[in-house]
Amino acid sequence: MIPKIIHYVWVGGGDKPRDIQRCINSWKRKLPDFKFMEWNEHNFPIMKFPFAKRAFEEKQWAFVSDVIRIAVMYEYGGIYLDCDVKIIKDLSPFLNESVFIGFEDDSHPFTAVFGAEPKHQLFKDIMNFYNSVDLGTRVDFQRFVNTTIISELLINNFNCQPNGKEQILETGIHVYPSSFFCYPSSHSIAVHVFLGSWLKESGTMFSRFKERWRLSLSSQLQCGIYSAFMILVYRLILKKDDHRR
Repeated sequence: MIPKIIHYVWVGGGDKPRDIQRCINSWKRKLPDFKFMEWNEHNFPIMKFPFAKRAFEEKQWAFVSDVIRIAVMYEYGGIYLDCDVKIIKDLSPFLNESVFIGFEDDSHPFTAVFGAEPKHQLFKDIMNFYNSVDLGTRVDFQRFVNTTIISELLINNFNCQPNGKEQILETGIHVYPSSFFCYPSSHSIAVHVFLGSWLKESGTMFSRFKERWRLSLSSQLQCGIYSAFMILVYRLILKKDDHRR
């Protein structure tokens, strides 16, 4: 059984922006019976983990966070949340799983929301990967994006099919579609707001509009309306592109 703990990571110092606080507040409203654990450079032994140590020295905070989230999930179990995730519904029904995770797209798992029992083999395998990285004199951290690493491990070690569909893998890993924990839908349990996203469209007026709307979502009904609107918009865009051809 998954412990009733929410883990999150905030490294590099600095105050949390208002929008991040807004997301975290949604956790406390929807998950009042959970224990919350914030992990940072002051309470996590970064220097004991070579990959995290190197990332910390180079101020690659996202990659420091990648190691911390896996290490604490392996040690303690619980549920990990990125700080720009909004909780829409109680996560308690998922506590009976061994591991739950969702897709971000058809090929990649979603690493902003996942839960696990302590000492699960998946997280041991991920830590073994980080410990095996040759740090050398220069590290290209973009080679170690966590969704790619975890995708390959789920496919190669646990027979995950990269098709975006719900499936239960070896050792009880339950993989959910992206409509559960990532993108807004009438099934949403959580929504990733993608604040400060590195995606190519980040910074456009439309992406900013979507970000603000996602940040305001608080129910499955609202998430369903968002999803229906976005489907309509993208269909209109595709139709316009077809006319241009």
